[in-house]
Amino acid sequence: MPTLGWRSKDKKAPVFRAPPGYRDSGRPILTSGEVVSSTYQIRELLHSDETGQVFEAWDMLLERNVALKVAWRDKDVPPLLQEARIPSAIGKSCAATVFGLGRHHGCEYLAAERIDGVTLAEYISSMYEAGQLLSVLDTMELLITMARGLSSVHAAGHAIVRMSTANILITPANRLVFAAFALNQGQLEAKPAILAPEVITGGRAPNIGTDAAVAVDLYAAGCVAVELLTARPPFSGNTLKALKFAHVHQRPPQLTDLRDDIPTELDDLIAELLAKDPANRPPSAGDFALELRAIAERKAASRCALRVLIFDADPQRVRMLWSVLRRAHSCAVVDAVADADEVANKLQNEPPDVLILNLDVPGTMNGLEMCMYFRGLDGGQDRVIVVLGTHIAEGDVEVLRQIGIEYVFQYSNHAHHKLTKLIRTLAKTPITRA
Repeated sequence: MPTLGWRSKDKKAPVFRAPPGYRDSGRPILTSGEVVSSTYQIRELLHSDETGQVFEAWDMLLERNVALKVAWRDKDVPPLLQEARIPSAIGKSCAATVFGLGRHHGCEYLAAERIDGVTLAEYISSMYEAGQLLSVLDTMELLITMARGLSSVHAAGHAIVRMSTANILITPANRLVFAAFALNQGQLEAKPAILAPEVITGGRAPNIGTDAAVAVDLYAAGCVAVELLTARPPFSGNTLKALKFAHVHQRPPQLTDLRDDIPTELDDLIAELLAKDPANRPPSAGDFALELRAIAERKAASRCALRVLIFDADPQRVRMLWSVLRRAHSCAVVDAVADADEVANKLQNEPPDVLILNLDVPGTMNGLEMCMYFRGLDGGQDRVIVVLGTHIAEGDVEVLRQIGIEYVFQYSNHAHHKLTKLIRTLAKTPITRA
């Protein structure tokens, strides 16, 4: 029952002041240090909403952080059982794991996994402030994770509807968790606007579990994709009214004009997500995930093969180098040529990412001339050349340095170790090809 209190300025006028546990109290339901069910010790208040408050707590039995949602004592508050069932139906990849329910001093509570992460909005902002953008491949991996999570949500008969980067949590392991199914943990935007054009013009949010709700989530996914790739939303406005006008009437940005590393098909897919007519969006989040995976695999395949060409006439040395390089990294594709004319043809028509040559190979061009020839070809300045030799003179080393060749090694086991390290380094950041 509410307690009788007094107004601070007029002590003769009594007022009712709700005790902790009621929405109008103004005080947290639980206090720091309080122990719930002889198990959970309250640490801090994380979030308040219409149905209760979420606290970070310490599980004293299992020694782990947990999130504890405690329901308001008001009569119109729904039981937490339904809220607990939804994450279980969706799956733990994109929702918090629920540990159990109970009661404490007349208040119902729900214990769940404490999500260790920040919102996507905070993550994008921190990268942008550091002068960085997510790579296209990393962005697609996050989008695939998000799309699969959405597919699970929709398959369970639910939707998010108000999805944005401000209410998706990202963990250090790049797990994405929808805050709506994680007890709204994190520094979240209270109630993001629904910006799908059909909702703005229609004036009402779709019913959960309908195709219309799925289409709204897909539109929001397009907005998230643009923000991940560009660090800014697809549309902007000085006021909410102006922002809504842009979503209804403006065309989405051409992403390939903003970043030259974005595949055209990814740009097209995101444009479909942002279609004004929901019928023109992908049919489901599952289809969205499949198309993203196809684009990501194609882009990765175009980058992952590190083409290495060995120019040496000694079969034994070639055999050893071939084995060393292939063992260095799974993406190394190694070829070998002994004839100078043949290697010149390969350098012109199938230029490798890495050329490894013996400085002393006889033929129409010696090793030094081959280096200069490769450097003079289109794109040759961007390729890596490694020079090996049994006896490399200091004068030759100086000439090689002048034409930009950093890697000059005498044949030895030590040189093999250096080559292994070099190939592994190059494999992490494959050379961009025209």
